Amino acid sequence: MLYAVVVGGLLLLGFVMFQAWRHDRDMRAEHQVLENQTSSSRLACESDLTRFRNDVEQAAPLDELGEWVDEDWSAAKAALSRAEDALARAASSPQPVASLEKVTFALEQGRAALARVQANLVGDEPHDAPPCFFNPNHGPSSTTVSWTTADGTRVRVPSCGADVLRIQSGADPYWRTVAVDDLRLPWWQAGANGAPWARGWFARWHNHPLMASMVQAAPVLRRDEAREVSRAA
Repeated sequence: MLYAVVVGGLLLLGFVMFQAWRHDRDMRAEHQVLENQTSSSRLACESDLTRFRNDVEQAAPLDELGEWVDEDWSAAKAALSRAEDALARAASSPQPVASLEKVTFALEQGRAALARVQANLVGDEPHDAPPCFFNPNHGPSSTTVSWTTADGTRVRVPSCGADVLRIQSGADPYWRTVAVDDLRLPWWQAGANGAPWARGWFARWHNHPLMASMVQAAPVLRRDEAREVSRAA
């Protein structure tokens, strides 16, 4: 009888230890997946932030124009500062995904402000529009284009003029790529690896008429998967 109790106890202990080991293994694997995904988006955010910072620095002579461009120019510089702060927080945040989304949310606002400055300088009418779908770094879109995704889906998406011309000539647009393992894929094919980066760029445009079409091409932009970045930015 005692023997049976001891054996039963050892078996129970072994089972509990095995369950604990399996749980720990699954948690480590899940953490590694999340780390790989946030790492890809972090690298994309860092690259985009550097690009926007360079554009702002090149436009520094605008400081001399005073009130004529002051509001939008100040907005562009403030957006740069917010993006830098968000990226710094992402390095130590327990929720790096939310911080990374705030980086590109700020960059989208900064690109829009810089585009308004440039429009005023050349006498054009400033307009607010979603960023170029193919690469948000191209700034606010100037038009829409009918485009076929890799799986054959025909969609209309916002685009900059340069990418429209490339599509019309039969070439691929200058799309933004994101690292997935050893590959670099268009961001809408990168899945979770590019999700934090992408959601920030398009967070301000969830109610835009083209969003449904963009979600067809990039499911990571779907509202029920996206975080409400704008509320916290």
